Amino acid sequence: MVAELNTAGLSAALAQAQANVDAAQATLEGLQAGAQPADIAASQAALQSAEQSLANIYAGISDAATSGYTKSNDAVRTQLNSLFQRGDKSAATHLSNKQLSSGHQCRELKNRRERRA
Repeated sequence: MVAELNTAGLSAALAQAQANVDAAQATLEGLQAGAQPADIAASQAALQSAEQSLANIYAGISDAATSGYTKSNDAVRTQLNSLFQRGDKSAATHLSNKQLSSGHQCRELKNRRERRA
């Protein structure tokens, strides 16, 4: 595998944002049962803020996936460019067609080059 997207941080942030929304919702419901209008307004504002944070996390997931794809694509292109510059066009064409779908293919190419040297 050329690149792997680390989603642990996103997952933790998503779980925390969802917990914040749930907590704000519970607080709001408790206050609505017998709270003053000012308390309700404050809780509604906290709930809206938590919901916006959650929406931002969801929007960031797409950005992280795009960034991961871009970085892995750049890594593949860099490897292919170096192969073409060295004159190993048959191996580069083979890899281009397969699009370096795993790290195993990278190791395989490295081993082939080492055997030729």
